[in-house]
Amino acid sequence: MTQEIEGLRVQVNQMRMRFRTLMEAIPVGILILGEDGVVENANPHALALFKSTDYDYLIDKRMTDLFSGEKRVDLTNENIYSQGTDAPIEVSAILPNDERLPAEILIKPFVDEQAQKVLVAVEDVSKRHELEELKRQFVSMVTHDLRSPLTAVKIFLGMTVEGVFDNQMEKLKLRATNTEREVDRMIKLINNLLDLDKMEAGRLQLNIESVQISDLIDSAIASLAALSDQRGVPIKVSDQCGDLSIQADSDYIVQVLVNLLSNALKFSPSGQAVELALEQQECLVKIMVSDKGPGIPFELKTRLFDRFAQAQPSDRKVKGGSGLGLAISKNIIEEHGGTIGVESEEGFGTTFWFTLPLAPSVQA
Repeated sequence: MTQEIEGLRVQVNQMRMRFRTLMEAIPVGILILGEDGVVENANPHALALFKSTDYDYLIDKRMTDLFSGEKRVDLTNENIYSQGTDAPIEVSAILPNDERLPAEILIKPFVDEQAQKVLVAVEDVSKRHELEELKRQFVSMVTHDLRSPLTAVKIFLGMTVEGVFDNQMEKLKLRATNTEREVDRMIKLINNLLDLDKMEAGRLQLNIESVQISDLIDSAIASLAALSDQRGVPIKVSDQCGDLSIQADSDYIVQVLVNLLSNALKFSPSGQAVELALEQQECLVKIMVSDKGPGIPFELKTRLFDRFAQAQPSDRKVKGGSGLGLAISKNIIEEHGGTIGVESEEGFGTTFWFTLPLAPSVQA
């Protein structure tokens, strides 16, 4: 009998070790509540989720100390712990600094050594919330930027069919020109989305060759001459660094330059020049586009190169644009083996910069 009892103890200890190993390995937070409803054990993932380094923050706490439920969730109701939940419940995890983190909990009661206990699985769902917000922004952007030109085309066609422009050829040509511009904007948006998907999937085909930077700069500035004149903002090239050559796809680098320069032109005060400067750094060249605009708030710099990002919600209405340009530019530069970034202080202008590899002859 003694041997049988000892054997059972060994089995129990082995099961406990397996349970502890499972607790530590499972990729979600796990809390174990005792019969009194307080936390008596937790795994490392739970500690990480609560952004704490001390288990004392979790141990001996009640669920209402660690989570705040939505209106439809009553964490003080004992039935929820005795019966468990069939599906995850969305709550807010209360972090040590009183910050709230979106989370889901799944509650399952179990018996351990004849004691009633409760296992609570906790999952951080903040990333999912961010993706849902990006999806919402995407739908909003597409709704606005595609519906507007389509509405303009529909109105123009309707007016033409109704004979509004009969015997008014000049007025017809003017309206047709404006409508064509709206269609071009819609096509550009669609092409940008397709290009960005290709870049992020690694399917972008680059025609890399040795090209002179000065030629690319001249092409970009020439394409923006009308906008520069309209805004009253000249483009000043402060240093061409001689005739440096780089390894690049000309068309794509001109696209990046046009994007950065056009943004600088749109946000610069009239009469204040946009400056383009170059700086050689060993086997790289750094290209900088600076403006005297309002600058970018510090907290928005980190997401400026994300899809559809805008410095201010009102900027799209005032300045135009889909918020794809910088995301596309980032992918283009990284495909070339370079980096891109921004330096800005709110109220004191902005400098966007990117690096590209120099041609082998220049490096030598």
